[in-house]
Amino acid sequence: VAEYVRMCKARFPDKKIFIIGHSLGGCLTYLASLELKRTNFEVDGMVLQAPVVKASAASYPSWIVVMAGQVMKHLVPELPFISSLRGHWNSPEVEEKVLQESLQDPLVYQGKMRIGTGFGYKNVFEPASKVEPRLRQIDVPSLLLQHGSRDEILDVTGSEWLFALLDKVEDKTFKTYEACHSIMWEPEKVKTEMFQDMANWIAQRCGVEKGKEKGREPLRRRDLL
Repeated sequence: VAEYVRMCKARFPDKKIFIIGHSLGGCLTYLASLELKRTNFEVDGMVLQAPVVKASAASYPSWIVVMAGQVMKHLVPELPFISSLRGHWNSPEVEEKVLQESLQDPLVYQGKMRIGTGFGYKNVFEPASKVEPRLRQIDVPSLLLQHGSRDEILDVTGSEWLFALLDKVEDKTFKTYEACHSIMWEPEKVKTEMFQDMANWIAQRCGVEKGKEKGREPLRRRDLL
């Protein structure tokens, strides 16, 4: 991620750079900001959507499954275990539609999640509090944090904790939505609100409002896709 950001800046040296990540991508985004900071490279802002910080209690398997998995991950780590697509990713009214679109997408893994991969994700869900000193070093100029209040994959309280922790970020905004985990694929009303909030937030930090007076159009959702 950090290398791609550097490549974008080299290609567009006069443009502001904002990095955006959702779920596990959110985790990679805030970790990338630390890597960029280490090399004295600063982005202009960061948008995190339901980043990996704290798993929801609803997403944890039973203790029996965990104990059995702990043994099996060493014996048969490639054994298919659970569906990687089904789950409480979206609101009921769009869940089936999103599932069918995912099944038709050649870039989406269609098989079951392997035991080794599943426990790898479990380890990702747990370490945020363990690297708290490193996270406190994040000092990007601007931060927008978005999270669905009905998220049953990653608990919204994890984002609240992260938002409060990042006290070196002076310009930060946190907003929740009546949505599940995958905000970008929620019902149109929620999805449009989320995209518009993000577009306006970035536009304000790019001086688009001033540019609008000169005849430039405001930033729109399609400009971010």
